[in-house]
Amino acid sequence: MIVKFFPTGKGSARSAFSYLLNEERVKAGTAKLISGSPESITFLTEQRMKSSNYRGGALYTSGVLSFSPDEKPTQNQLSKIMRGFEEAIFPSLDHSRFNRAWILHKDKDRIELHFVIQNLDLETGKAYTPYVEKRDLARVNAFKNRINKAYELADPNEKSENRYFFVHCCIPYQQSLVHSRHLIYT
Repeated sequence: MIVKFFPTGKGSARSAFSYLLNEERVKAGTAKLISGSPESITFLTEQRMKSSNYRGGALYTSGVLSFSPDEKPTQNQLSKIMRGFEEAIFPSLDHSRFNRAWILHKDKDRIELHFVIQNLDLETGKAYTPYVEKRDLARVNAFKNRINKAYELADPNEKSENRYFFVHCCIPYQQSLVHSRHLIYT
């Protein structure tokens, strides 16, 4: 399993949920809301954007817990993994203070658990960013490693799990697409 945070969240959460809960995916049964209220998160992010004290910045945090194609965790395991992730993201905090939604995707060759977390403490009304890489990367990696070991999931840090990308020397590529991967030039 890998944990990936997306560089989004500066506008309304509506666009994130439009993608995650696309009507075609939902009808096909490949996308399912597991928990949370997309309507509430969308409404509150849009209200905050209109607020006179809003100074910019991310209104929500989103990302995915993605499993290898051969991994088929049970619903019970997925629930435990989601709870563990929330404990890693909200250490020592009451989780009910934060608006979040979980969406299950099965439309690719793998299971993906997408999350959208409103960057607001509902109790205090103050902004709260649940993930800042410098502050939280070690804790999130510890969660990932613990889960991968507990459920015998593929560890993306293992050499056998590294993917090789063949890049033609004349074709430019984005560094972000090949980050921490092996490149073989042809």
